[in-house]
Amino acid sequence: MLTLRTFIAQHVQIYTRRATALPGILFWFHTCMFIALLTFVPRLMSDSDRASLAFIMPLCGVAGTFVAGVLAQFFITPVRLTALCFAFVGVTAIGLPWMVAIGAVVPAALGLLFVSGLVQGSVFTTVPYLARQPEDQAYSHGAVAQLGNLGATVGPPVIAWYVDGYGLNGMVIPVLVLALTGMALALWASRGGSERRAGPNVLLPETR
Repeated sequence: MLTLRTFIAQHVQIYTRRATALPGILFWFHTCMFIALLTFVPRLMSDSDRASLAFIMPLCGVAGTFVAGVLAQFFITPVRLTALCFAFVGVTAIGLPWMVAIGAVVPAALGLLFVSGLVQGSVFTTVPYLARQPEDQAYSHGAVAQLGNLGATVGPPVIAWYVDGYGLNGMVIPVLVLALTGMALALWASRGGSERRAGPNVLLPETR
């Protein structure tokens, strides 16, 4: 039977261990900005572009998620990939006002959603990479779900407040701050624990 004491103890156990807490924390930074991007980036487009790209933009995020899975499996460790993908989001966000100014809103929007999908996929791959035991993976997925929902709830209204007050920069600045913070955390975490070399099947459990 789950009691309040057990509930609290489980959460303390989850959020005080790098292997189970890190993916959820990184996912919080992602969801804070991803839902806001899906909401506010289409407003930069014309009505015709917005209607035609309404279903393509989320698919760009899905494509990025799949690409991140391949990269983490064969080319780079998941934690370092997450840091790199957050950097991609930051660079793309910085370039967004310039792309809007020259009328290239559509490729900028699709690119931003794609690199955001890269972040999502890379964070997902950190779960089996950091948590080697099934029980720890279950705890880690729970943290991802909890903090992901929290980010999706908190992020959009906060960014909406900035957009209302500062326009396009009001969207770019919070996204840039979230991306840089997520990147810094991932880099710190990659140095704070043992990192296995990237290679085929890096996400599969180690054999004894």
